[in-house]
Amino acid sequence: MQRGYQEIYFLYTYKHMVQSQRSVDGCYRAFDSQKRSHRDLHLVLCPERNLDTFYAAASRQVTYGGRRVGIFVWDDEMAVAVLRAVSDLGLSVPEQVGIVGFDDIDISSYLPQALTTVFYRKFEMGKLGAERLIERLNSKQVLPYKNLQLSLRLVGRETA
Repeated sequence: MQRGYQEIYFLYTYKHMVQSQRSVDGCYRAFDSQKRSHRDLHLVLCPERNLDTFYAAASRQVTYGGRRVGIFVWDDEMAVAVLRAVSDLGLSVPEQVGIVGFDDIDISSYLPQALTTVFYRKFEMGKLGAERLIERLNSKQVLPYKNLQLSLRLVGRETA
C-alpha cells in the first residue's frame, strides 16, 4: 500500500489452517492501520494449492480499472502462476500490477522478472518446531498452545 497500490488482492489457500486465518487478519489490520477501506481488499480463496488453480483465480478475479493493483500471494510458487496470469491479461508488472510472494524460494530471483517476496528463516522455523515437539513429547502434562513468530523481511525485486 505504501508503494501506491490502491486495490489489493490476497490469493491464499488452506482456509482452515491457523496460518491462513492469521494472514487474512493481518490484511485487515494493515488496512486498518493505514485507515484504508476494506472495500479495496479482495480476498481470493483458492480451493487447492496448485498452479492451475492460482492461475485461474488470478485470471478470473483480478481486474484493472485504472487503479494500481497489488497482489500478495500465498507463496512464491503460486505467485509464478499469478505472474503468468497477469501477463496473459495484458497487464504490465509492476507499473499496473505489483506481485509479492512469500517464502523466497531459490527460483524467485531467477524469473524473467525477479519476484518480490517475503523472506523468513526456514531453518529457524524447523528448529523451533522440532524443539516445541520434543518439549511436548517429554512433558507429562498437556502443554498449552504456544505462538511462535519469526522475523520477516521484504525482498524487493522487479515485480513490486
